Amino acid sequence: MMRTIFFSLFLLGSLSGSAQMGLRFFTEIPLEGNPDFFGNSYGVELLGYVPIGQNERFEARLGVALLNHTYIYKEVPDYAIVIDRNSIIAYEGVTSFEYYQEYIIAIGGNYNFIKKDHLKAFVGADFLTGMYGSKYHSEIDNVSNADIADSGFTLGYRLRAGIGYQAFDSIEFIAETHWGKRSHGGMDAWPVLDFGAAIIYYFN
Repeated sequence: MMRTIFFSLFLLGSLSGSAQMGLRFFTEIPLEGNPDFFGNSYGVELLGYVPIGQNERFEARLGVALLNHTYIYKEVPDYAIVIDRNSIIAYEGVTSFEYYQEYIIAIGGNYNFIKKDHLKAFVGADFLTGMYGSKYHSEIDNVSNADIADSGFTLGYRLRAGIGYQAFDSIEFIAETHWGKRSHGGMDAWPVLDFGAAIIYYFN
């Protein structure tokens, strides 16, 4: 499916005269309202652009990202309460986090409000969809000892601002930041902020 999307994007780009493709590396910072166990996370995003119009002020943008979340604590205490007839017993244990990853598709665009010589400044927005997957191990004395996997869909949006510098005829460097929200598996949307840098190749 993604191969078809990118092929369509660059087919449109070839008709407009120039398409661009690049790779972006970024770090995501959880803001207030995120789960307390997430720290700064790191990801990589494959990007595709198609300029729109003769002055190329507008750009259609497609991104496919892999985000690997990091945990503040690899292990946290856990417990279970068992009611047996007339007694209540509390068993102690530990939960160990293994991974939490997101696969994100971003569909949107940019507006270059400054585009002069080799320099540009832009704002933009994306609609986000994708999937997440996680795995952790729960071990509670006399109660459980199991690996638990979870997965689901993500939905959200993000707003963007950045600058770009075309250092060579076919190479551009971009620095940009995003603010947005994503919902995981139907839960309340989490606010996040990210900072990243990309290298873009022009197909002229």
